[in-house]
Amino acid sequence: MSRLLLDENFPASAVGALMAAGHDVVCLRDVDPGIPDHGVLALAREQGRVLLTFDSDFGELVFRRGEAPPLALLYFRMHPIVAVDVAALALAVLAMDVTGWFLVVGREGVRQRRLPSRHD
Repeated sequence: MSRLLLDENFPASAVGALMAAGHDVVCLRDVDPGIPDHGVLALAREQGRVLLTFDSDFGELVFRRGEAPPLALLYFRMHPIVAVDVAALALAVLAMDVTGWFLVVGREGVRQRRLPSRHD
């Protein structure tokens, strides 16, 4: 199973579903609420975790500002946010090898883009 870092905006019931499926989950709201985005990326890199978020700023930081990426980055783009949908989509995507990818996950499907080389 995957080592995951969930951004503060991740629904609690989706967190529970990921943990129940056997993923090693760390939630930012429990360990470091309010941490700046560059700190989130650093934490994900340091701990070898896949980052799951609803915050589009992480793509900006990695692709436009040259911030070193985590192992993988899953950006969930869905409105409204329905926890059961988030959990189902996350579990489906995490069944694949996501290492090295920036994935935009939505109800209509998944778009992927290779992450730049990691500089850690």
